[in-house]
Amino acid sequence: MNEVQSTGLEGILSPDSWKYKGEGNANIVLSYVGSFDILVQQAGKVLRVRKAVLRDKIEGRKTLDEGFSLEYERCFQQSIIASLVGREYVGAMRLVLATRAFLEALSRNIANDRPGGRLVKDIDPNQEHVALIDDLTFISNAKTNPSTIAVELKHAVTKFCPLDLYSKEPSRVRQALDDLAENPQNNMKLFVDGQLVGLDAATVSLASFFGVVEESSVDTLSENLATIIIRDRLLSQLQRHQKGLDAFDIEVIAPWYADLPAVLRNSPTSEEWMIVLERYKARIPDGTDLLSLQPPHLTAMDEILQAVRQYTLAATLKDCSVMITLWRPRPEDNDQASIPPNEGAFWLERSEFRYRVSVLDIDPKRMDKIPAYLDLDRLIVR
Repeated sequence: MNEVQSTGLEGILSPDSWKYKGEGNANIVLSYVGSFDILVQQAGKVLRVRKAVLRDKIEGRKTLDEGFSLEYERCFQQSIIASLVGREYVGAMRLVLATRAFLEALSRNIANDRPGGRLVKDIDPNQEHVALIDDLTFISNAKTNPSTIAVELKHAVTKFCPLDLYSKEPSRVRQALDDLAENPQNNMKLFVDGQLVGLDAATVSLASFFGVVEESSVDTLSENLATIIIRDRLLSQLQRHQKGLDAFDIEVIAPWYADLPAVLRNSPTSEEWMIVLERYKARIPDGTDLLSLQPPHLTAMDEILQAVRQYTLAATLKDCSVMITLWRPRPEDNDQASIPPNEGAFWLERSEFRYRVSVLDIDPKRMDKIPAYLDLDRLIVR
């Protein structure tokens, strides 16, 4: 499962062949602008590189926990998350051996493109691999201009009610999307042909894409997003497993975690995650989930450890994002039998549109963050 792909891909590691696309707290994403045949032929790939706190970078310390290497993350995503939500929703990840010289040159090249608020961290020059992943914001074989509209939804608790997105009720789903569009913050991002664009600045592109007047372009987007969310099963799967895995409140989980022997408070290995998954899934069919018992009845150490690890897994699903990618197909793409399970089609007037639903931000969470989750929960309650 921890396959590292490098043969035949070394040619992509030219710093001048990558441009800054965006970043989160832990990773920077870059788009390919070079001419290496493999990537030119496989358009729609981006490079993900890990970040480190500048102090750690300067002092040359190892900045990544051994358990959170890219190999570990790849295994977690492809084996654990894919098993829960469906493999079709999880993008492929290819690992490429990287050199310190490449990473340092890349850092210099993109320095002026990064937001000032993100500069406390930089590309980690100590990482051994970088990840080549699917660009979920762009469809290379679409026929129109703009060719691709993509919307990233973060369904965390905010001013809108995330339960409305899960409800499958058209009015509630639409209300949640309207609330997000009015106050997107970091919970709704819009991409036009792979480029992040503010919703207010995208009305002309949306109108051109959907073939509607500019004044109704945002409403048209929200209406069709609602239809897709109701039709597709990803959000239902996320909701199901968030509830199933998170059997106990953090007020119960935190003391259990604190009472675990130190060796068991470490994040699970890949093999241990598989055991957690198998035990959890074994309880689903007949509904006899042992972890639905009240806390005083749960005393066996292995069951307490299972509950704590399930809570950590649920944290990944709660913090993930959903990407909905829209495009208009070419005539030769109209073979309905070839549409994957996470894709579909809808019609607007006389034009056909395709969509793809994917899950992202599905990296494992650290078990030693559980005390911080308790502090955050108490802060929210106040």
